[in-house]
Amino acid sequence: MTDPLTDAVVAYLKELVASFRGSGSPVYLTERTRWKMDSSGVARRQTFNEPSLGMYFHTHREQSSLYEPTCQAIADDSDFRVAIGAMVGDQSHLSRFDADTVLSIASSGMVKEDGTISLRKARVSGELAKLRVYLKATHRVETVIIPLPGLKCYKLPFAFEKGIEIDTLSETEIEACAASAALRPMSGDFPLLRPEECIGVRIKIKVPAEIMNLSDLEASQAERTRQLQEVSEKEHQFGHLTRWHLDQIVDDVLFVLRLARPEFVGTQGAVVISNNPHGGSRSWVGRPTRNFVMSSYDLDKATGRAIRSTWRVMKDQAGKKHHLPPICARRFTAALDRISLDDALIDHMIAAEALFLGDAGKPEEKGELGFRLSLRTAVFLERKASDQLALRKFMKTAYQARSGIAHGGSSKPSVKVPDRTPTVPLGEFVDELASVMRRAIIKAIGLYATDKNFGKPEFWDEVIIHD
Repeated sequence: MTDPLTDAVVAYLKELVASFRGSGSPVYLTERTRWKMDSSGVARRQTFNEPSLGMYFHTHREQSSLYEPTCQAIADDSDFRVAIGAMVGDQSHLSRFDADTVLSIASSGMVKEDGTISLRKARVSGELAKLRVYLKATHRVETVIIPLPGLKCYKLPFAFEKGIEIDTLSETEIEACAASAALRPMSGDFPLLRPEECIGVRIKIKVPAEIMNLSDLEASQAERTRQLQEVSEKEHQFGHLTRWHLDQIVDDVLFVLRLARPEFVGTQGAVVISNNPHGGSRSWVGRPTRNFVMSSYDLDKATGRAIRSTWRVMKDQAGKKHHLPPICARRFTAALDRISLDDALIDHMIAAEALFLGDAGKPEEKGELGFRLSLRTAVFLERKASDQLALRKFMKTAYQARSGIAHGGSSKPSVKVPDRTPTVPLGEFVDELASVMRRAIIKAIGLYATDKNFGKPEFWDEVIIHD
């Protein structure tokens, strides 16, 4: 049994369909692109013409005998009354809501792909029911998608925590990512995405719902603008999920993944998919990165445990005074994205300085700081005296190379590390430096959580004297 509003809407739509068929007007077609996934997980791009009554919907209402009574029935409905003539959405996406919005949503799917019309009361009732739920909700749900083509995972979905998971992307998510260039096919002439490309991180974000009439909106516009600016400029904290910090959310995810394993994992960007009464909308952020076709990352069970643990600890440290310096995480992640090996080396060493020289203040002598950094790194990571000596020499060489590049010099194709023969190719040297920093950051994250003195002069004095 349907409600009176559904009956009124269906009656109007029947009149609309009869009038349209009698007019002999063609169905309006709009060219669309979609991705369809087959049973083997291959997604293929398809171009099709989406049929719609289009402009006829708007011209018909002027001659309709049922349009005004139907609009009045919508306005009298207790669920829709508060939204009619208001702006509906969330903190930043507001859309005008009126009776035509209801009629348009109720008629969605009425025109089939072949241009024929199928008006079913059950379908109309279902669409109106979903719209009621949307208007009554206290929050809107947005979905952040971070494509990670090539990542292999021992199980899908894999959850970082509730609401954040690695999973196979849906057709809608693939379409949104492909349209925004966050996910690109191997070749523009070959419209196909293989299963290993259709994987990514899915994050659900709750945003407070809003229904504002125009007078309230205009009166509060200046205050709303100030509040939105305040939210967008608020310093990001690890795992703090808002659309305003989309690029930092991507960095959070990549940072944890990259700490857990050395294989490369990257993304071209991320997309926020939002729903509103007029249909879906999306926004995206691009991400500069070295050229890659596919990631080589293999997320096994042990890696999964490490990812969850690091995510949990980093999120717990967010907002506290004693935590991993944000520049350390940011530069470590940036180094792995760099096209230039010189830039990658500098980024890694900035991360190292933030971790090991946080108490140094303004350097008076570069050589002394290089000695201090190499010594602290060595005693922090190694136990055997021979390993400590080797790491000291390596980090001192890295510090000298960083200083030379940063002060206008240029790198060489290979690096001479004391007591090593032959010289080390620059690419291998940077990879080894990344491995050292990965070990150091993982250990440091744990100590920031358990030792309030970590990173302070007395901590380093104790470590070095004890050693």
